[in-house]
Amino acid sequence: MGRGRGIEGIGQVDDSALRLVLDPRDTRGWKNRYIDRLQKTVLSAELVLSRDARVLDLGCGAGRMSHWMAARGYRVVGADLDRNLLLRAAGNGQGRNAGFVQVDACVLPFRRGAFAAVLSVGMLGQFSEPGRLELVVLELARCLAPGAGVYLIEQVGRRGSGSGLPLGEYLDAFEKAGLECVTRFPVRRGRWAGLYLIRYGLLPPVAFPAVGRVERALLWCGLKGMPGYVDYFFRFEQRR
Repeated sequence: MGRGRGIEGIGQVDDSALRLVLDPRDTRGWKNRYIDRLQKTVLSAELVLSRDARVLDLGCGAGRMSHWMAARGYRVVGADLDRNLLLRAAGNGQGRNAGFVQVDACVLPFRRGAFAAVLSVGMLGQFSEPGRLELVVLELARCLAPGAGVYLIEQVGRRGSGSGLPLGEYLDAFEKAGLECVTRFPVRRGRWAGLYLIRYGLLPPVAFPAVGRVERALLWCGLKGMPGYVDYFFRFEQRR
């Protein structure tokens, strides 16, 4: 498949680009579009800044969030270690306000207080080695302007499962960096029946909004026994 239709400000989606950063086995593309839609719906409500605000998209991959934020009027710096993904991001050309740079997240090449917000989606959970997550978060905190915040969507799961880190490890790392969690809530469950129905083409894209509402309702009700990790949204702010 090529590009999916933009829905309600979610923007155009490139199925091949989504497979690079979400599920590479999703050949139909519907599962990845559903996840992309869920994430952008949450961020549309939570990441609200003044126009021309400077935003760092750390772990930007092929630039799906960078270009989406640039289209919303923000000045975005997409940063990633993978040069090939950065070349893909720079070649998309969907947002004039987005630039891309290769970085090591443990030593960011930005001045102190450079950004009005930092966004990271699905990256921090990869830093499972002792001390690495804390080092990255300290760098994020250094780059925040006064009053700025960090916005995350990350997998929360058991250590060693390959699906994110335990909730407490994220919270502890930000606490040590002087950032407090002011908002957190579940976005989606990693494995549940609705997601498989989408992946195998039994629930088409027109049903995605309704499916998303059902999934969020189940998560908010604290339904037990659903297998897999959980994607959480977090917002951290500098401790007053």
